[in-house]
Amino acid sequence: MTASPADDLLARARNDDPACATLLAACDDPETLGELLVAVHATGTPSAARAVAEVLRRPFRRGAWQGFKRLFKLLEARLVDEDATPPDHDLDLFAALVLTLDAAPRWGTQPVGPKTVAYLQRRAYRALKALGRSRPARFRGVVERLLSALGPETPSSFVVLRVLRTTETPTLAPAARLVPLADNALTPPDALAGPDLLALDDEALVRPAPPPAAEAPPLRPPSPPWKGPIFVERWVEDPAWLVGLLLRVTHPRAAGALAWLCEERAGHGLLAVDLDRFYDLLRHPAPAAWRLGLSQVAQRARRERLRAGELAGLLERAAAGDAPDWPVVADVLAVLDQADAEAELASLLPALRDLVLRHAAHAGVDPIVDLLRRRLLARLVPPLVGWDAALALAAAPRPAARALGRDLVATCADLVPATATQLEALLAGPLPQDAPDLVQRALVRPAARPGGYRPAVAERPGAPEPWLASQAATALDRLPEPGFQALRRALLTFEEQGGLDPRVALTLVGATTRRARAVGLELLGSAVARGGHPGVELPRLLSAAHEDVVVWARERLEADAAAGRLPNEALYRVLDAPAPDAQAFGRALVRAHLERFELAELVVFCAESPDAATSDLGIGLYEERLRGQGFDLRALVPMFRILLLRPATARAEKERLYGLLRRWALEAEAHARLVVDVVGELVRTESKVDRSRVVQLLALVADRLPAVEVPFRVTTVFDGRRAGAWTSR
Repeated sequence: MTASPADDLLARARNDDPACATLLAACDDPETLGELLVAVHATGTPSAARAVAEVLRRPFRRGAWQGFKRLFKLLEARLVDEDATPPDHDLDLFAALVLTLDAAPRWGTQPVGPKTVAYLQRRAYRALKALGRSRPARFRGVVERLLSALGPETPSSFVVLRVLRTTETPTLAPAARLVPLADNALTPPDALAGPDLLALDDEALVRPAPPPAAEAPPLRPPSPPWKGPIFVERWVEDPAWLVGLLLRVTHPRAAGALAWLCEERAGHGLLAVDLDRFYDLLRHPAPAAWRLGLSQVAQRARRERLRAGELAGLLERAAAGDAPDWPVVADVLAVLDQADAEAELASLLPALRDLVLRHAAHAGVDPIVDLLRRRLLARLVPPLVGWDAALALAAAPRPAARALGRDLVATCADLVPATATQLEALLAGPLPQDAPDLVQRALVRPAARPGGYRPAVAERPGAPEPWLASQAATALDRLPEPGFQALRRALLTFEEQGGLDPRVALTLVGATTRRARAVGLELLGSAVARGGHPGVELPRLLSAAHEDVVVWARERLEADAAAGRLPNEALYRVLDAPAPDAQAFGRALVRAHLERFELAELVVFCAESPDAATSDLGIGLYEERLRGQGFDLRALVPMFRILLLRPATARAEKERLYGLLRRWALEAEAHARLVVDVVGELVRTESKVDRSRVVQLLALVADRLPAVEVPFRVTTVFDGRRAGAWTSR
């Protein structure tokens, strides 16, 4: 006689054969499935329990639901029975059934109605309460299975969260505004809210009253403080079990409840738990578990050696993402802020640096910055923190982060030379206003570059200068006012030290903004005063494209001329300027210059001048000053020689010179003798003198002043004119 499939299934279940699960899952008769589920479970083997649990993963269908209800009630009675000793797989199955009820839709599912689901959920909660009251170990076993089965994303569970007694924190309504009411008829009118009736006009009196304000919503009473899960004493009897359960629970609210139990109710009992468990909690995904593990590690930090690697991992996870867990970060730093944790702190430096750089605007970085400045500033050296990171921190909105940035800028200035881009970023940030002395030291006398960052002129393309004159001019054009003043002070300091190339000043003079040109002119004036730039080059600025530069050059030339510091060559260059207005300025400057000369200086100037117009002006001033006082022609001998040899090539200038010589020569015998000597001197040289005109002059002297000896014989020709022939003297 052949055994039925049900008998084969039950036989395999009794023999603890895993194949019974396949046979039970293949049963598709709803009327038989419910009975088979109960019968298979009654065999009591682990394989049978696993087979039943697999089928009941989908209990909301005919047959399976009947078996679900019967098994639920059987397990409930067996667990609560004080005389029964159910195996572990019964605890597993009961926990699985409770979780299935928890996940059931509130509105039920065919063929199960919502009232049935709610009824069984209440029975499950009462069963857990009964276990907690009479069977503590069994209660903890079921609870452990329930909480361990909840995942991080499991929605709120009715039974489990009732056991934990966790609820959402209520949101309080805004406080109602108190409005004074005129309840007392004797209240004076001025005490009532509203305008004075006597002060209203006709239109205001007939205007309809505004609608009454809506009533404020009533205040919700605050939720009572959380008292913890049901039967708190059952949870905390074994702190080691409680911590182990927390390690396996990933549901956020459940983990928070367990962490609260450990912290608030277990108390000193946690000191008996192995510290390794709390290091394991540091890797828990729930923040409440992090903090519990961290607090326990902190309490034992004075007696046991800290594990920097574990704390570093927690810090990195807490600091990851766009929203770090700042309380955890602060707690980690508080644990490590001990005298014997120097090595551990050093291992966290990269993580702390990245955290501060990413979130320099958040208030949570203040404790980190405080720790870094107190204990780790000497270790924050390049390449761990370079110029770019230091400047970014110096520009952070948080005062603490800016203070750290200033310290790091000072460190970088002593250890690493800055590039031109970094120097401009230093001047463009808030440091010139927050710490002007630091900026000056970083520019003028940093230890990394003892000579300072003096702007230079590139002698060739690609010169390895960190700060070129063109870059300094561009920086002055676009820097904010504090940075501009800082760079200006640095440039003036370099100039005072005598080490700034005058070409830098000339480059700045050609800048696009007036304030940059003003700095260049200031530097140029200082360079000229110390002899670093020749004053004869200043007339070149009269042809500049900017009016302020031209005005400065004219004022400087006028001042130097008034003080007697303007060399003659500079005057000549002014007169040679291509612009007509510059030439006019030069002529006025020369006249004023000549009017300040003494006679001897005037003679020397005219004698040295290569410009005929200037010499003519000098001769005129000479005659004007000596009018009626006698005239010493001998003083002008060098001037006549220069005029005749070089510049006086125009006909008008020659005629002026010959007229002057004739007038002077015929005034007195002494003058005539001097003219004779001068002419003789010129004749003996290679001067291109018009000899016929000179001979006529000397013949006129011999005719009118016979006492004056001339160096030739005078004869009379047929037309009555005189002529002469040179004789040796």
